[in-house]
Amino acid sequence: MTHQEIIQDRGDVTHLDIIPANEPGAWMRIVKRCGEYDFYHLPEYHVLSEPQEKGSGMLFAYQEGDAVAAWPFIVREIAAIDGLATAGAGHRDMTSVYGYPGPVWNARAVEREGFIDRFQKAVEDAARGMHVVCMFSRMSPVLGNAARIGSVGMLEKMGQTVSIDLTEPEGVQVLAYRKGHREGIRSAVRQGCEVFHDATLAHYATFIALYYETMTRVGADARYFFSREYFEELRASLGSHLQLFIATCEGEPCSAGLFIRTGTIVQFHLAGSTAVGLQHAGSKLVVDEARRWATAAGAHYLHLGGGVGSKEDGLFAFKSGFSDRRHDFLVWKNILQPALYQALVFARRQRLLAQGLEVPDEHFFPAYRANAARKGE
Repeated sequence: MTHQEIIQDRGDVTHLDIIPANEPGAWMRIVKRCGEYDFYHLPEYHVLSEPQEKGSGMLFAYQEGDAVAAWPFIVREIAAIDGLATAGAGHRDMTSVYGYPGPVWNARAVEREGFIDRFQKAVEDAARGMHVVCMFSRMSPVLGNAARIGSVGMLEKMGQTVSIDLTEPEGVQVLAYRKGHREGIRSAVRQGCEVFHDATLAHYATFIALYYETMTRVGADARYFFSREYFEELRASLGSHLQLFIATCEGEPCSAGLFIRTGTIVQFHLAGSTAVGLQHAGSKLVVDEARRWATAAGAHYLHLGGGVGSKEDGLFAFKSGFSDRRHDFLVWKNILQPALYQALVFARRQRLLAQGLEVPDEHFFPAYRANAARKGE
C-alpha cells in the first residue's frame, strides 16, 4: 500500500496521512515530530512484525498545523482466517505490534483543545473507509498514552508493569531492590559468576539458544517461539538499538537478556537462562548490569514489563524485585461494525465446532481470531 492522504482541509493545515512501513523516511519524519516514542513505533519493527501478524504495518498520521499525532497499526485481511473466507471477504481488522505501542503526539497536540478526539475520529473514519471491522492496540505504560485517550473506543486494564527510575542516584536504585535480589546478586558474584555487556552482539547465537531453552523449559505458548529468521531480522532491522547482556557461571554462559533502547527508554525485550543460571541468579546479574549501562547512557526508564499474559505470576515477581514503581498496562478496543463483528464470531465458531474444536478464551479480542483447541483441553 502506498502513502495516502485521506483528509485535507484549509490548504493542508489539517490532514491525515496513512504511511506504510516500507516508507521509513516519511514514517519517521512524523514520529520524530511527536517527540518521545519507543522502538514499538519504528517502521523497521513493523516490517519485522508483518509476517507474524499476517498484515501490513501502517502509520496513521494526523496534523493540524504544528500539532501532530501518530498511531501505528498492523492491518490484516479477515478473509484469510479459516472459516471466514466468505463472511470476511473485503473486510479488515487492525491490531498493534507485540509490545507497548499506542499513539504518540507532540506538546502542541496536547495543548490544543479537542485535538485528541479529532485525531481519533480521523483515524476511525479512515479505518471505516478501508472496511475495517474492529481495531485493537496495546498502550504504552511508560509513555502513558492511555491517560489522554479520547472518547473513541474503550480502554481495558490488563495488569501492571514494572520499571526502574534511572534518574535516581545509583544508591537509591539499588536500595529499591528487594532484599532477596540484592543477596542473590552478591551471592552470584561470590561464587565467581560474571556479567558483561556484549555491545557487538558477538554472543547473539548464545542468547537465542538460551531463549529457546527457557521457552521449552517453561512450556511457553507457541507464539513465543520466534523463528531464527525473526531473530536475525530483529538484529538487522534494529541494529544499534539492541543491547545484549550475558552472565557466565563457571565460565559458561548461563543467562542472557536482550534490551532495546530508543531515546530515554530502555525496554527489557527477551531473556533466557540455563538451569545453572537459575540456580546462581544469573538473570538478576543481567538486569542489574543492564540497569548500570542504561543509567550511564543517559536513559530515564528501564521498563521491565509485566508477567505472562499480564498476570502477577513468577515472572512479574522477579521483575518487581528490582523496583516498586508500577505502571498500569491498558489495551484499547474499538468495534466499528458491531453486527458484522458478531456475524464473524458466529461464523468462526461454527467452523471450529464442525472441526471438533472450540474457542476457550471468550475474552480474546477480536474473538474470531482466538486460538482454537480440542474440546476438553
